Amino acid sequence: MAVSISSPDVSNLILAADGSPMRRMSTSAQDSAYRAASQEHVAMKAFRPPRGSADSDLLPEKDTIDARARDMVRNEPLAKSGIGVWLDMAIGTGVTVQPMPDYRALGITKKQADEWASVVKNLVHEHLDSRFIDASGHGPLLDMMRLIFRTKLIQGEFALLPHYLPDRPGTKFGTCYQIIDPDRICNDKDQPDTVDLRSGVRIDEYGGAVAYQVRKSHESDGVFGYDPKQYEWEEIPAYDEFGRPRFMLEFERERAEQHRGLSLLAAVMPKFKVASEYESAELQAALANAIVAAFTESSMDMPSLLEMFGGDAAALMQNRADYQLKMQMGAIMPLFPGDKFASHNPARPNTAFPAFMDSVARHISAGGFELPKDFVLRDFTGGSYTSLKMAFNTAQRTVGTAREWMKSHFLAPVVGMIIEEAVGRGFVEAPGFYENRRAWTRCNYIFDGAGWLDPVREAQAAQLRIAATISTLQDECAEQGKDWEEVLEQRAAELNKMKELNLDVAVIQQTVAVAPQTPEEHDR
Repeated sequence: MAVSISSPDVSNLILAADGSPMRRMSTSAQDSAYRAASQEHVAMKAFRPPRGSADSDLLPEKDTIDARARDMVRNEPLAKSGIGVWLDMAIGTGVTVQPMPDYRALGITKKQADEWASVVKNLVHEHLDSRFIDASGHGPLLDMMRLIFRTKLIQGEFALLPHYLPDRPGTKFGTCYQIIDPDRICNDKDQPDTVDLRSGVRIDEYGGAVAYQVRKSHESDGVFGYDPKQYEWEEIPAYDEFGRPRFMLEFERERAEQHRGLSLLAAVMPKFKVASEYESAELQAALANAIVAAFTESSMDMPSLLEMFGGDAAALMQNRADYQLKMQMGAIMPLFPGDKFASHNPARPNTAFPAFMDSVARHISAGGFELPKDFVLRDFTGGSYTSLKMAFNTAQRTVGTAREWMKSHFLAPVVGMIIEEAVGRGFVEAPGFYENRRAWTRCNYIFDGAGWLDPVREAQAAQLRIAATISTLQDECAEQGKDWEEVLEQRAAELNKMKELNLDVAVIQQTVAVAPQTPEEHDR
């Protein structure tokens, strides 16, 4: 049986340009399901940010953001302090490289791996602790790490160019690294970006970097004289045919398909600027109020004053400008008959200034530096042990994440190439190195210790963790920036020395009972 289907009646419908019926508008008073998409809300209707890709949002504005970030660190005390705190906490006094080859994957014993690691550790640190690790010869790995991490914080990225310079006097290693200013990474002849070239980064069909275009000298170095390198570029492959890095541009991605880094300070720059201008205005007002101490009011009128100077108004004004009455402590001010002395009492109480600046510092610390305010201001007064411990733990988690990033994006490739040279030139043997490169170059990187807020409590906690087998001596030593093997070796040497001097080791090593601690005033 045939079924007849009638066409819908569209005579009362409003059609769009493509002929399809337009959707009926909601009769609800609410113009959107989510208030975040509202076009009518007072706070949202003017909020219409562009819908761009990671590169289209960032690349056209990156030069401006970087220049402003550098200027803020140069001139804003809070910005300079925040960067300094980050450097001290994340990099500190450097890193100890502890090779830990994967002996199971390599088919060797733990003892063989430890012996090999001991030799390699000495070789690696011999080079890392010398100025020859830097192609420019400015300093050891510590100096490079601080500069690289500083650049990463301020500009959101760092660039490194590996070199092999053998036969240099003073070192047996040829592997070294040149730090490149990220400003120099830009399109050849400043050409506009294209589908496969994004701000000096040539990308493949998957969005991966295959080469970098680098200006041979900074564009601003022309102030020192004509330099043809300002107008010359070099395209450097990202990797060589063996997969080794030829050029490293490292940054933390915030979006997919992002090819350059964003400054840590980008989100808080407006607050920085407003706070700086407000602080300057308050300082100027306070200075003006402090300069003017008092006024003297004369009973003479202008005609009488002019008569004293023979009617010469210019002479009167010049004498008035030259005469300044200065006050001293305990001074008695002589006045002419009819004159009055009035003190200057400006009505500017300034009560909101400290609270405002504290609020700004809190927002900048959390939103910009991602650290508690106490750390950025370097002021820990007024806090209880509990609150300080929470702030301390929060900061350590943030710093720990940054250290892991530095390990994978900087230390691992740098140390890996040094170990590769040591193997290739016969300084140490590593059978099957290129087939098991990752297993041979695996390392543990020990940074400075976090420190202790309460040494007694935290030492007891470490002892309990080891006793409960939820931690190891290696872990606890690493948290304090120490190599557990060196600690044990030094401890053994000290015990032997005590025995040589006929000291009672048992008495010295006995456990001292710790009296119950009195709660801090803020913890009561």
